[in-house]
Amino acid sequence: MRMIRSIPCISLTLALAVTACTSGGDDGGDNGGMTGPVTVASITVSPTNLSLAVGASQQITAQARDASGNVLAGRTITYTSGASGVAQADASGNVLGVSPGNTAVTVASGGVSTQVPVQVALAGPLAILQVSPALLVEGQAATITGTGFSPVATANSITIDGIVVNVTQATTTSLQFTVPETGCRPRRTVPLQVRLGAETSNTVMQEVTPASFVTLAVGEMAAIQSPADRCLQFAASAAAQRYVFGVQSVSQTAATLTPVTVASTLPAGATTSPPLAPAAAAPAPAGFVNPAIDRAALLRWQQHIAATADMYERNAPMFARLQQQTRALAPVAAVPTVPETVQEGQDVTIRFPNFSGNTCELAMSLPVRVRRITNRAIFLEDQANPVLLPNADFDAAGAAFELSYNYDVDNFGAPGGADGAARVVIVMTKEVNRIASPPLGFVSHGDRFPVAQCAASNEVKMIYLRGPDPTGLYNAGVYSIATLNQDLTNLLLHEFAHIIQSTRRNAAGGSFMASWLEEGLATAGQEIGGFQFAGLQDGMNYGRTVAYNTLGGDPRAFFHFVSDYLGYFGFNFASGHAAGTPEECTWVGSTGSGGNPGPCSFANRILYGVPWSLIKHTIDRRLGGPAMQKNFLRAFSDYTGAPGFPALQSVLGMPVATMMAEWAPVLYIDDRYPAAVNFQLRNWNLRDIAAAWNTPNAELIPRMRAFDAFNDFLDLRAGSSAYYEISGANRPATAVRFRDGSNNPLPDFIQIWIVRVQ
Repeated sequence: MRMIRSIPCISLTLALAVTACTSGGDDGGDNGGMTGPVTVASITVSPTNLSLAVGASQQITAQARDASGNVLAGRTITYTSGASGVAQADASGNVLGVSPGNTAVTVASGGVSTQVPVQVALAGPLAILQVSPALLVEGQAATITGTGFSPVATANSITIDGIVVNVTQATTTSLQFTVPETGCRPRRTVPLQVRLGAETSNTVMQEVTPASFVTLAVGEMAAIQSPADRCLQFAASAAAQRYVFGVQSVSQTAATLTPVTVASTLPAGATTSPPLAPAAAAPAPAGFVNPAIDRAALLRWQQHIAATADMYERNAPMFARLQQQTRALAPVAAVPTVPETVQEGQDVTIRFPNFSGNTCELAMSLPVRVRRITNRAIFLEDQANPVLLPNADFDAAGAAFELSYNYDVDNFGAPGGADGAARVVIVMTKEVNRIASPPLGFVSHGDRFPVAQCAASNEVKMIYLRGPDPTGLYNAGVYSIATLNQDLTNLLLHEFAHIIQSTRRNAAGGSFMASWLEEGLATAGQEIGGFQFAGLQDGMNYGRTVAYNTLGGDPRAFFHFVSDYLGYFGFNFASGHAAGTPEECTWVGSTGSGGNPGPCSFANRILYGVPWSLIKHTIDRRLGGPAMQKNFLRAFSDYTGAPGFPALQSVLGMPVATMMAEWAPVLYIDDRYPAAVNFQLRNWNLRDIAAAWNTPNAELIPRMRAFDAFNDFLDLRAGSSAYYEISGANRPATAVRFRDGSNNPLPDFIQIWIVRVQ
């Protein structure tokens, strides 16, 4: 065997570069006079096995050797742990005990390897000594102090109330973590434990609290609009408290029906108490005797509302298309069937639209006579009516419309339109009485389009009214001259408001109004004009004796629309109350025939008074009240943007969800809990109006709950709220959670509102 001295590595640059090196040992044999890489034959390690405590480390020293046992210097050696959760090895061979268990570190170089067995055990007992803070807050940081932890954060796991939590930082004596958010659970005491490998620590009982609670003063409200936060957390309290809350859909698609689960949870073993006694019934005025309400008038108006709302919904898509087409056409001079030049006593022929079908394309020729011409109206009468009106009644009708015209124009603006007429044509005809589902009167929006677009158009602003039928020859039944005179002023206020809104929108190039907004604003015309006719002021919290003419109200029945609220509450105007109300009813679209079924009786009347109450409450609470009211009503008349909720938001300048959250509680709180001053209707005392019917079924009936565990399943329609009153004294911590019917998060258009009332 030749002995070779170690010499430095010399690089010779010739025609072919050659590098000769040694590793400080035998080169492994004769290589033809040239030296080169030597194959690794074995690896020696020290120590040959490791026994570590969790958190301790030890160095492995390794040498690569050739076949003769010589050390090969400069060789790359790698260290790989077979189970990094038990032990971890770094690039230099330092091995760290991570968690109790057995593994091996593989030491390799040049394709040769050997293994070093590693046993890891606890240095001391795996134990929790202290948790800080003592009260754990969901979503916030906390620390466990103890013994036997792994300094590798991922090797430890923490279990809190059955939820596994990741450790963010670790040493052998402390673990840092974030308290998990547990999906709407109340403040409670829960088990906490640390696990390291197969080892588990002692269990400690720790108090966990949500990050926030419902903290409202009496009369304050909160709205929860984020899907991640649909939870009401109530802290334990000895005080007697009462809240009203609701889960609300802010969708504007009437067909939208959302399954909702409302579930309340208490800490284990919590003691509950019953709910507080409900608010006392609304008292009758001193000495007041409740006579029968004029149900005949109410049913007559309900039939009218159902018929006109159905007609509007049926024809709205057609008129919306026509309105878009009209924007692209050159203005056409109107050729009215009743020109301004007509004379009293003159016979003319008008087109009477097909109310039950397409009011634009289908019409019959109807001969009528001009009976009275005033500054603002041309009154026509069908001479084939069962009876004809005396001249004095036309005089009274003319005077009534003169005032109605002024009141509506003052609030909604002057009417527009291509006809340029200063007068509105008002026709009284038996043809309205003959309609299968007869209204009291109506406006045909086809009359504002040229005949080239709407063959049924009269190309003039026209209102169609029932004729008197004292013996009930036609479908409308008995309709006397006295009843016509009673209905007339109210009808004219409402229908002329439609004409203003429609003609101004069309002239401005605006979109066709959503039905609920059109009818709600026309109802505003009834209320505002009715106050002026009756000599009443805005904001006086009127009750049954103003709302109902048979209880002392104005005989012209301006305010029967307040019964729309009761219909929305679920009252059937006899004695019963429909289940699933008001949450399964809607005011954002038709629920009548061909619409979206709902449990409310006379569902279409909800499109009238209810949306007006939303607009009115927003103006009164946020936008300056009666002094500013007409500015917003005129802005609705001239609005040119997208219809529906965008119109509400643009004109009133507030998010629709906010307006709805502030308005919905009013329907239950009004005059029931007067301390909640921001949740009262200025004009109407809903409790007193409901009391006129002498049954609790006329009121809005919420789900009455104590601070106790409950689980409710309901369906929620667009625009509506499911109402709850929750109350009690000495309550435990309580969490109320809102999910869909499959226990998943609710869609974005669902929000929660809550008001403290006691």
